Amino acid sequence: MPNAAPMINSAMLDSFSPKTNDILTVNVSVSDADSDPIPFDYVWKVRKREKVSDTGSRPLSFLSPLSLLERGRG
Repeated sequence: MPNAAPMINSAMLDSFSPKTNDILTVNVSVSDADSDPIPFDYVWKVRKREKVSDTGSRPLSFLSPLSLLERGRG
């Protein structure tokens, strides 16, 4: 049986109008038919500039926060 590609089931922001001092979170749900570990990369950008990035493995559903408290993020 061939290896199945992982699928992103959903990716939802907790706010579509974040303001300075807010914490913006994305909730991502992924699945893999073969139950393989799912590696990921994510990058938060503000005005096309990278602010936060990470790589690794997460459970099938994970939260990734971005704090807008720091100067230049909000």
